[in-house]
Amino acid sequence: MKTDLLDSQLTPPQFAWACCSAGDYPPPQPKRGPRYAECAQCYLCGGETNGIGWPKKLAIAPTFTDVSAALMPASDAICQACAATSQAEGWAQSVNAHPERGLSAFFPQKEEKPPRAWNWLYSSHLFSSPDRHECPSRARWRALLVDPPEPPFIAIIAPMGKKQLIFKGEIALDRDLFPLRVDDDLLAFDRTKYRAAITDFERLYRFGLSKDSILSGRYSPKALLEIGAQAWREAERPAREWRSKSPQLWGLCHYVAQRDREDSLDPSL
Repeated sequence: MKTDLLDSQLTPPQFAWACCSAGDYPPPQPKRGPRYAECAQCYLCGGETNGIGWPKKLAIAPTFTDVSAALMPASDAICQACAATSQAEGWAQSVNAHPERGLSAFFPQKEEKPPRAWNWLYSSHLFSSPDRHECPSRARWRALLVDPPEPPFIAIIAPMGKKQLIFKGEIALDRDLFPLRVDDDLLAFDRTKYRAAITDFERLYRFGLSKDSILSGRYSPKALLEIGAQAWREAERPAREWRSKSPQLWGLCHYVAQRDREDSLDPSL
């Protein structure tokens, strides 16, 4: 079933799965009873199931606890996109459909232990039309946030790598101001502010200070002596403003900053 990525009725998981371009993801054929759930709307994302949704008990593990995030709590159905983007089997289907993306269906194998399946929750994700899906590294996110793709797209950063986040993503419709999911937080990401903040963060980082100390503002006296009082004060002045007024953005810089980058990130560009 081909999906129109410009359809305004698409929910974020449905958009994401369409960008994966990995085909349908139907529930298994049961030995008895109906194959598809009856409810027309998805329990997780609220989107249309089109009569081919998964029964909720098959799509979601009993250990699922993020029930407050479900948009249609009365529904007994999960759309194929939400099922696919929350299961290891859906991940494998997407990976196998596009080996050119360089993603793996398994963790690196250790000795003679059986391979362990990878899953969506272990990765950060960028989905953009028509058929782009990548799992950016921290360095790659640094560049992408400076120069995002043309909308529509979904950006999800998962520093913890422990939670299913795709059904909680948001579709971006603008490159300069867009929703950015970072674990449980949904940031109103401002590209101009980010370019200024990452420049200020990396200025301190290139002094040899640790990321954690730059994030908190708690530095060792020895490190400050090596830098010099005047140089440190000049670099620390804007950092105090970021910590006070934009702590989430400063935290994002902590995650993506690179010490060896000195390219221009002039906010006016």
